[in-house]
Amino acid sequence: MNLPSLVVLDGTKFPIVSVERSRLVASGIEAMISDFEALLRTERPFVLLMAGDRDAEPSHDDQKRWVLWLKENRDRMAAVCRGVVSGKDTSSDLALQEKQAAGMQTMLGIPVRLANDAEEADRLAADLLR
Repeated sequence: MNLPSLVVLDGTKFPIVSVERSRLVASGIEAMISDFEALLRTERPFVLLMAGDRDAEPSHDDQKRWVLWLKENRDRMAAVCRGVVSGKDTSSDLALQEKQAAGMQTMLGIPVRLANDAEEADRLAADLLR
């Protein structure tokens, strides 16, 4: 089975699906939600790899819309998403990043890991897929 066409998410290394924060901001939250809807319909396990500049954040309204969608689709997401790996931002407070990751893990009901670099991100993603 082929993956559906994705706008924001990059599924070229499926089952590792990546998203660049700047691409998310440029494309909008509705495109992100549409991509996730399509991905969840495949019912194939995956890991989400988040990369890019943490300063590239969606608008407050988009963030609210995204959190609402995640809450409404928590069980669907947990059924196929084995976890999220996010790159650490060295210019930001590590303790805050860890707190945010823990909050996201609680909200989603799936593991959320922070990686120091791309190599560690790939290793953590592979571990989550086992």
